Amino acid sequence: MKFNREELLKKQEEYEQQSQKYFEETTREIALVNYSNELIRFYRRVPIQMAKKRPDLWDVASELSPFVLEYLIEWIRLHDHNRKIKFWSVYVLPVLEKRMATYKRGKTGVSEEYQKLKDKYPVDQLAEQYTKLGKVMNGKRKGLCPLHKDTDPSFTVYLESNSFYCFGCQQGGDTITLFRMLNEEYNE
Repeated sequence: MKFNREELLKKQEEYEQQSQKYFEETTREIALVNYSNELIRFYRRVPIQMAKKRPDLWDVASELSPFVLEYLIEWIRLHDHNRKIKFWSVYVLPVLEKRMATYKRGKTGVSEEYQKLKDKYPVDQLAEQYTKLGKVMNGKRKGLCPLHKDTDPSFTVYLESNSFYCFGCQQGGDTITLFRMLNEEYNE
């Protein structure tokens, strides 16, 4: 059986379209499984949090993707008004809406740039330009605080979270916070 060039190209194009279709279907199915797993975790964790004296629904909502958040917000708005006892719209919906607002705010690019700067410049490197830090012990480095006149090492840099805290002046934060504070300190 002989094929000419045009028939072969046509067959190849059909195979590529078919494989693209299968790829898209598989990707969609994987996404649905992931979303359903998120929903299952959400519905399991909400009652556990509500049983505590101080429920932390923000922690539960922060694990959700924007798609699942939108879905849950719509579901609560549609279905919770028919119930005698309003639980979801009173307790959970405000937290989900607040979390969705932070997702939308994060899309402006400001938070992404902030995160890139934090990741690019470690706190300990910036702090070492102004003070001497000790060796790494338990993921921390200690030294004299560059923000105030310090006699005992009260300035602690946490390497894992790329943050700092001074137990003398009670100042803390990340790289950008330290940079801002150091500029204010040395520009006065």
